[in-house]
Amino acid sequence: MNISIKASAVLLAILLINSAWAGLRELTYQGQLYESGAAVNATKYFQFQLISNSTFIAWTSYGSGSGSVALNVSKGFFSVRLGDTTIANMAALPADLFNNENDVYLKVFVGDVAGALTELSPANKITSAAYAMSTPIVLTNGTVIYGGAQGNSTAAGVINMTGAPLLTKPVWDDILVPADTANKHDAAPPSYVKFGSGSSDLYSYDFDKDNDESLLFTMQIPHTYKKGTNLRPHMHWTVKTTVNSGNVVWGLEYMIRSFDATYPADSTTIITAATAVPTVYKHVITSLPEISGTGLKESSVLVGRMFRDANHALDTFNADATLLEIDFHFQVEKMGTITEFPD
Repeated sequence: MNISIKASAVLLAILLINSAWAGLRELTYQGQLYESGAAVNATKYFQFQLISNSTFIAWTSYGSGSGSVALNVSKGFFSVRLGDTTIANMAALPADLFNNENDVYLKVFVGDVAGALTELSPANKITSAAYAMSTPIVLTNGTVIYGGAQGNSTAAGVINMTGAPLLTKPVWDDILVPADTANKHDAAPPSYVKFGSGSSDLYSYDFDKDNDESLLFTMQIPHTYKKGTNLRPHMHWTVKTTVNSGNVVWGLEYMIRSFDATYPADSTTIITAATAVPTVYKHVITSLPEISGTGLKESSVLVGRMFRDANHALDTFNADATLLEIDFHFQVEKMGTITEFPD
């Protein structure tokens, strides 16, 4: 069975009556279940064991019987309270379990039907702090799955992807704006021509040396964006011929605001950067100056114009430059926002 639990959503919350192990009544186990790479939407059957020193079985969810706990899994998500006897086929936890046993581990079994379950291994040690499982669980077929903590977030219910054993620091992602999805500028549109001499159906935008030509677009920042961090715009481009060496200057004119802020009525920001001409059809990237993240949050919208600044003193390439796309690198450290409209 090719079944796994998504790394960032496996939590083991330990509920205590007091600060000592004595009195422990329930363990809440939550996860996101995937099968053949897809989130599960079905009823699945589980059994759980608490073992001591990897050998002695201190507790089983099925008690003296053999029943499995049926859990409804929706979009991969499930949750169960181990030891909650109101759940069918769930036995109570021994009140003195953690007094009598020093090292207790959780083992999980899951399957499509009761009695035909796959064991997830190895078992994971339970400690006295309320946190996610930190060591990997490996299925018998070798698939590795992890439990992830909430990281540095102060918002209740936010699952951050930073902090061992997940990400040690934020990662980068792209917001893509392909040139052929943008709108032509009425006054100065680039030429839409064949991309290569051997192609009859591939087209791209060529920006002239003699005119400032533009494409217009809008772009929204995703909910995974790390609020307040800078955006890094890049122009992806190439040339179809090399008539001389030199530079091409690309530019971006923009306004950007969060959904509860006001766009300036008559003020935009223009940034440009020059890059040396590559060899014919070599894919190159021009990095434009960063866009400040001050005051920005998820779902901010940028209204922009990408252009070749052909009249710039540094633009010395006397032929067309072919724009592929503009993208914006942004930092990611969370799965999304808890609220539909971020605060």
